Amino acid sequence: MTIENLIQSIQDCDNGNVVFNLRRTRSFLYKNKWYPLRAIINYASHLEGGNSDLTTDQAIVRLVGLGFWTRIENIDYTNNFPVLCNENNIVNEIKKLINVLYNLSSD
Repeated sequence: MTIENLIQSIQDCDNGNVVFNLRRTRSFLYKNKWYPLRAIINYASHLEGGNSDLTTDQAIVRLVGLGFWTRIENIDYTNNFPVLCNENNIVNEIKKLINVLYNLSSD
């Protein structure tokens, strides 16, 4: 699977073309939207002609293998579109990054 397959999968999800379970799902953050991790990676793998029945843990490994660093969190979905981050989510993500930077720079 390539980064191009991943980006195509994300774009297809933005258009509602990736079908996934509507429930609490492990998801990754990309450009202020939460995407269902397993569904996106399986769809991207399918686009390449590879294994499209990966577990969530295998999907994480594939995502990291592309050099893609992101946050992963359980997100509730009500339709087959990504979930937009609201202002509270963005503020919380910034606070988490500040804590990481502080811990890296403190003695």
